[in-house]
Amino acid sequence: MPMLMALTLSTNSLSGRIPSSLANLTTIRQLELRENLLEGEIPEGLARLPMLQKFSVYQNHLSGEIPPGFFNMSSLQGLALANNAFHGELPPDAGTHLPNLMYLFLGGNNLTGPIPATLANATQLQFLSLSNNSFTGQVPPEIGKLCPQSLQLSNNQLTATDAGGWEFLDNLTSCDALAEIFLGGNKFSGAMPSSIARLSTLQALSLSGNRISGVIPPGIGNLVGLQMLDLRHNLFAGAIPEGIGKLENLQELQLQGNELTGPVPSTIGDLTQLLSLDLSDNSLNGSIPPSLGNLQRLMLLNLSGNGLAGHVPRELFGLSSLSSAMDFSRNQLDGVLPREVGQLVKLTFMALSGNRFIGDVPAELGSCQSLEFLDLDSNLFDGSIPPLLSRLKGLRMLNLSSNRLSGAIPPELGQMTGLQKLDLSRNELSGDMPAGLENMSSLIVLDVSGNNLVGNVPQRGVFANATGFKMAGNSALCGGATQLRLPPCRPLADSTRGSHLFLKVALPIIGAALCIAVLFTVLLWRRQRKSRTTSTATRSVLNGNYYPRVSYAELAKATDGFAEANLVGAGKYGSVYRGTLALKTKGKLAHEAMPVAVKVLDLGQAGACKTCDPPIVHCDLKPGNVLLGDDMTTRIGDFGLAKLLLLNAAGGTESTIGIRGTIGYVAPEYGTTGSVSTAGDAYSYGVTLLEILAGKAPTDRGLGDGTTLPEFVAAAFPERIEQVARSLDSLASNIHRHVPTLKG
Repeated sequence: MPMLMALTLSTNSLSGRIPSSLANLTTIRQLELRENLLEGEIPEGLARLPMLQKFSVYQNHLSGEIPPGFFNMSSLQGLALANNAFHGELPPDAGTHLPNLMYLFLGGNNLTGPIPATLANATQLQFLSLSNNSFTGQVPPEIGKLCPQSLQLSNNQLTATDAGGWEFLDNLTSCDALAEIFLGGNKFSGAMPSSIARLSTLQALSLSGNRISGVIPPGIGNLVGLQMLDLRHNLFAGAIPEGIGKLENLQELQLQGNELTGPVPSTIGDLTQLLSLDLSDNSLNGSIPPSLGNLQRLMLLNLSGNGLAGHVPRELFGLSSLSSAMDFSRNQLDGVLPREVGQLVKLTFMALSGNRFIGDVPAELGSCQSLEFLDLDSNLFDGSIPPLLSRLKGLRMLNLSSNRLSGAIPPELGQMTGLQKLDLSRNELSGDMPAGLENMSSLIVLDVSGNNLVGNVPQRGVFANATGFKMAGNSALCGGATQLRLPPCRPLADSTRGSHLFLKVALPIIGAALCIAVLFTVLLWRRQRKSRTTSTATRSVLNGNYYPRVSYAELAKATDGFAEANLVGAGKYGSVYRGTLALKTKGKLAHEAMPVAVKVLDLGQAGACKTCDPPIVHCDLKPGNVLLGDDMTTRIGDFGLAKLLLLNAAGGTESTIGIRGTIGYVAPEYGTTGSVSTAGDAYSYGVTLLEILAGKAPTDRGLGDGTTLPEFVAAAFPERIEQVARSLDSLASNIHRHVPTLKG
């Protein structure tokens, strides 16, 4: 191809050596071999191509020395050899024979020696990049006369002091096209020349990583076109100039790693185009100005490692543009972390460690879905760990150590599938180790040391790594992997009995004891109440208060003067009249019984006053004293002989009158003991039933001398019971014979 003018083989992963036969392309003007895997040296013949204008082999694996012929090619306009492994020094006349050279990219190699002053002879040079080599000495003052658009000399071993070495900057002030200067990573020292404030066209200035001292020139605010100012990691002292707020086009301000003092200028809030603000590792004091909340395009905010105090302005948590980092660590900030922190939904890095924040860890942090790094250690946070932190699925590092957090470790943390490091050390956490943490395959480091955790340690995942799992200071932990050397846990039964004794044994015993105590108290109260009621009733009965007193006049009026028409019956010791009192009050002894004839057999149960307190013993229960009311309900009358059964102090009984009753119906023991009881009424009730069934009164002469009705029936039972029982017709006739008496 004798007429070939351009050959571009860039970005093809070509390997091996550059063929020396390419030197035969005598008409070639542009040879592009960049971004491949080429190795070895550049063939010398390529440096003799007579018409070559642009030669680019950057980003390969080439080595050796740069062929000196390239610096004698008057046709050469661009030479790009960056990011290889070339070594050696540049020839002293490097720029003497390059009148058309516009760019020279030699950065990222192993070149040494001084920068040739003859490069200033390449008067068309616009881009000079010698960064990331090992050039030494001072920058030749002549370089400042080149007036390039870009001067990149960073990361070498170049020097400058107050005595000399900064002159090239003075010469650059006459340039009207200079856009960027990169001098970082060298050995420049002394004060920054004030002439730098006259580089009016400058857009980027980097002096980072040197030993420059003194103050930042106040005139720095005159560089209104500046978009990037990087003075980090020097020895600058004094205050940040207020005039820095005039740099209205500034997008990146990096002043970290100096010895700056004083407050953060509120004028920084005027830099509305700012994307990155880093003032970390200085000696700044005062409070954070709320005006920083005006930086609505800010992506990175780093104020760490200063002496800032007070609350963090809420305005900063409204910077939804923050995505790279918010770092306030190692200050003296205090107060509660505002709930507005949850608005930082784009933020990937948050560090608030080493401050005096108090209160709860906001659950709203769970809304910061982009977080990858969250560091809140060494504060005064208390309360529990919010389970909502488990929503941070992309979080890789969570550090809550050295706070006052309490409660259990939320099991939900086991759902954070991307977490690599979890540090909960030096808190007041308690409870068991969540078993779900062993399923976190991404977890490399888990530090729970210095807490009050108890129980069995899981054995899989991070728990199987003695270097990754740190649990010192939790004396009640047991089990786990062998290499952890923890004491064995008790068998399940013993463990259950021991660790859950309070829940499964102690609590039921205490509960039962409480129930018994309550029951005993209730029974005692009821007994005392009943005793008081009985005592009151006794006093009321004896005093005439339990049953109302009725005067003789009222009784005479109620019975029409004891008229014969109201005579119910006559007993041995008096007559019974019926009558209606003015208040329609029923006597206490007129109580319910069962209907006559059909349910007369229930008479003893229904007729006995079981609802009375104290009980009533009738003493003279017989057919003549069983009455039939208007509603066909039986009533028991003739209570002149009735007794109120009272319990005396000795446990015996008393009665309102002496022992009385009708012969044949009264219980035999009444005549011997003199004591009454409800059992005596049961005997009288039985005699009444036998009289109805047998048709014989207990005093019937047909029974024989000295024979009672019960004895008569017992003698005939069961062989001759038919002699005792009458026919059904006779029984019905007998009942009919009693009805008029009951009604009478």
